[in-house]
Amino acid sequence: MIPLVTLLFAGLNQFNFLFADGHAPDVFRPKQMQREKN
Repeated sequence: MIPLVTLLFAGLNQFNFLFADGHAPDVFRPKQMQREKN
């Protein structure tokens, strides 16, 4: 069975793709994406 935390992070990743244009707060962005932006 998939842990709830894994599902939570998967949902956040989907949220990042929907708001990839920068509307999502940096808190919901992966560290790699922050490095690319900076």
